[in-house]
Amino acid sequence: MIEDNYPEITEFMDKCLYQGAASSMEEAISLYKLNGTEIVNSLLLEVDQLLDASLGENELLEFIERHSDYVENNSAVDTLMLVKNVLTDGNDVK
Repeated sequence: MIEDNYPEITEFMDKCLYQGAASSMEEAISLYKLNGTEIVNSLLLEVDQLLDASLGENELLEFIERHSDYVENNSAVDTLMLVKNVLTDGNDVK
């Protein structure tokens, strides 16, 4: 199960990506930066691993929909890329 292999992104979505967490998905994601570089880097690593995994779009989308009220363009890949882009924007995080 994806949740077992990717606990950081699962926890991130459960805590941050629900309606009312912030005025927009981007704001909800950017608030996660307050947790510090180490946690953000761990999350970014899992995002990259998910994007590189041999999981289908439907499987990834179902995972995201189980843990998030937000989905970008009805696409798991677009959603994960938005998370990655917002967390790395303006940071030295890699």
